[in-house]
Amino acid sequence: MKKECIIFYVKLPKDGCVKTRLANDIGSFHALNLYRCFILDLTQMLKKLSQDIIISYSPNNQDTELFFRNWLGDKFYYKAQSDGDLGVRMRQSFEEVFKAGYEKALLIGSDSPDLPEEMFWQAFLKLKTSDAVIGPANDGGYWLIGFSSDSFCPEAFEGVLWSSESVFEDTMEKLRLNNRHVELMPEWIDIDTSSDLIQWFESQKNYGNLKSCENPNIVFQINKLAIPISPAPLPNGEGQNNLSISTSHTLAYILSNSDLKLCSQIILS
Repeated sequence: MKKECIIFYVKLPKDGCVKTRLANDIGSFHALNLYRCFILDLTQMLKKLSQDIIISYSPNNQDTELFFRNWLGDKFYYKAQSDGDLGVRMRQSFEEVFKAGYEKALLIGSDSPDLPEEMFWQAFLKLKTSDAVIGPANDGGYWLIGFSSDSFCPEAFEGVLWSSESVFEDTMEKLRLNNRHVELMPEWIDIDTSSDLIQWFESQKNYGNLKSCENPNIVFQINKLAIPISPAPLPNGEGQNNLSISTSHTLAYILSNSDLKLCSQIILS
């Protein structure tokens, strides 16, 4: 076991159970397929990191664990999320990894498919000189939170109105009240609605990332199967602020479905 880990929160990709707000805008079929693309792109990136990666899945049953093990492979550790609201689950995830002996841990969700590996290097570096690290999201939440074992603050997950626009500020206030020195990561886009999807897609165009989906294996896979089954090799390319990119499946899916582009109001230039 290593001293650092990343806890990756995922839900069972089941129609009507994931990306429900996005599904209201683009339909449950596309929302489900995009969610699986998000997971594929993020796990492809996480494989490049040296830390232990823990796939923390929901719902908590053996069928869900078997699904993710068969889909994502044996590169990762697998651990069910506990029962309770999001705050209870995240608090317990940190308590479990610190009890297991990890000294530093980060937790992320699956709403930001273009996160580059450099963000995680930076986050772990920040934990060497701070009590906590947090990355604000565009919707008022956060895309990452992390602690060292000796500075963990369980109160950061209590009394927060989850899925609201005040999650980040409420969490920061909890950390301040408990005298934690916090380092901030750059703001990132969480894709929960069609407007988020449009904003994210426009950012990929602006950073020149559309070339990341030119790999014919990925485009063929998505056109043929609709839902990617396993990660395809990714080409090298430049991403946000010249960071490495990891969004080939997500971008290729958008570009391969003309009806998605229409109903999402995504206009290609």
